Amino acid sequence: MNRRLGGLDEGRIGWMLRVRRLSSSSGRIGSSDLSRKYSHQQPTSSYDHQFFGQPLPITHPHLLAPHELTIGIPREEYAQRRAKLMDLLPDGSSVIIAGARTKWMAHHVFYPFRQSSDFWYLTGFQEPDACLLLEKDNSTKGYTMTMFVRPKDPFQEMWEGARSGIDGVTEWFGADAVCLPNLRLHTSQALVLIYFLYDRIVLSQTYDISDLASRLKPVLTKSTRSPVYLDLPSDIEFPNLPPWRSTVPLIDFFSKNNAQSGNLADFLSSPTGSFPSSSRSDLDSCLAVLASSRSTPRGQTDHSKYRPIRSLQAKLDPIKMIKSEAELKLLRIAADISAHGFKAAMRLAADCRPAEASRSEHELVQAFEGGCQRHSPGVGGRMGYVPVCAAGPAALTIHYTFNDRALRPGNQLVLLDAGFEYAGYVADITRTFPIGNQGRFSSAQRDLYEVVKNVEKELLTQCRQSSGHSLSTLHRASCQLLKDGLVRLGFNLDHPDALNRLYPHYIGHPVGTDLHDTPSWNRSHRLKAGSVITIEPGVYVPDEDKYPKHFRGIGIRVEDMVHVRENDQVILSCNTPKEVADVEACGSGLLERLQ
Repeated sequence: MNRRLGGLDEGRIGWMLRVRRLSSSSGRIGSSDLSRKYSHQQPTSSYDHQFFGQPLPITHPHLLAPHELTIGIPREEYAQRRAKLMDLLPDGSSVIIAGARTKWMAHHVFYPFRQSSDFWYLTGFQEPDACLLLEKDNSTKGYTMTMFVRPKDPFQEMWEGARSGIDGVTEWFGADAVCLPNLRLHTSQALVLIYFLYDRIVLSQTYDISDLASRLKPVLTKSTRSPVYLDLPSDIEFPNLPPWRSTVPLIDFFSKNNAQSGNLADFLSSPTGSFPSSSRSDLDSCLAVLASSRSTPRGQTDHSKYRPIRSLQAKLDPIKMIKSEAELKLLRIAADISAHGFKAAMRLAADCRPAEASRSEHELVQAFEGGCQRHSPGVGGRMGYVPVCAAGPAALTIHYTFNDRALRPGNQLVLLDAGFEYAGYVADITRTFPIGNQGRFSSAQRDLYEVVKNVEKELLTQCRQSSGHSLSTLHRASCQLLKDGLVRLGFNLDHPDALNRLYPHYIGHPVGTDLHDTPSWNRSHRLKAGSVITIEPGVYVPDEDKYPKHFRGIGIRVEDMVHVRENDQVILSCNTPKEVADVEACGSGLLERLQ
């Protein structure tokens, strides 16, 4: 009988070693001939044959410094983020965060993967189908961290690329444990449960994907009133789940009140804790339940004996709101890369001639993206969002993204709202500039542009903690400043709602790992040093008789990213031309020649 070692029997280990010896010896047959034939080849680096599911310092030293886990972010910073979060939570609390899943454009055609921002913020892990569980306890570090990840799978990796697997996550993402996987579970339907215990080394185990549900069961039903904090990605897609399953409350999914889901007691008493078999997988069902409502509607069963569910965003967003020096550097890089894209688009727009009627907004988008990619320092960059490239009257649509209208040079402006994402941090910048006419504004365009730009510049000076401003007070100030400027240009804004028609959106928002970062952050809270926000006033004049004729059909928005400090501010997007003289010089090519 073979003894077992960590899920592996000694007989199997011996067999594996014998195979390795045979392979090694067979490789020496005729080795002298081969060495002569291939002696010209250069030796490879030690990391050339190591593969993980994302760039790491050992595999991509040209992108990451030795102390970094992701581009620009040290490994220690991820640990500090987790510690800050858990320090805010009551004793005994648990945190559940699901990573993003692969999304499909069509059969066997996937979208480029982007990790869930909150999951990535706390782990740095960039592979799909992962889950994070944090449990506050009395250990030295104050919490236990558990991750569910995909195991190594040679067959799948041959088709889809490397996975970090157990050893990779253990070595690079903070685990103290060394995991011995069960070889029988090398399938795409498995998850690896890795324990991160900071006080002691614990042997991790490998579970089938269905065990995610049973692993969460004791967390959700633990005999404590300490909350469970969760906020799963709102864009998780469950192709084969019925609509009711994504909308029922967390506990009610298992309750008698939901006839389709069965009974909570039955689920909790089940040895497997499995879900109904109608779903694509237990992981899908588990995520659907956790993503559902966190409150119990009136008239339903009293679930007070179960752990309360709370929003994670309300706790995590204040931490994410204050950027570290490393984060600020990445945001500045993203903004600088975006500036190259804007300059390329401005030059192309200025070069448009009436005879070139076939040119479209799409070409400006291509120019922007090309300018960004040419100046991106390496892997880790992509467009931060679908650009708004709105020529002429299309600019009256705030989030116009068709980007297919023909450019009409000579008497039109184009509004370009775009930004590059670098190493997980998104730039958000807007400029409005002339089409044709060698990049020069008409007098009416210049007058209206100056009103919007001057409002933005005035508000930027107020983006400091010592000003006592909030986004709410800045928005009210923007309304008054815009109203004053438009009245000077001849607009009649006596009606109470007149300005709302011309300026229908808010003044700005936080920006960071998401375009609209930290969504739970209250706009009425005072600005804090370390935060990064956008300031983006705009004016959109409908083609109606009640507005001055020479301004009709013009839409203008000017947007910058600003780093709020105690007594001043830093404009992260300052390298994107904004002054009329700079925009015109960029369009004519003069700015490029001067630089």
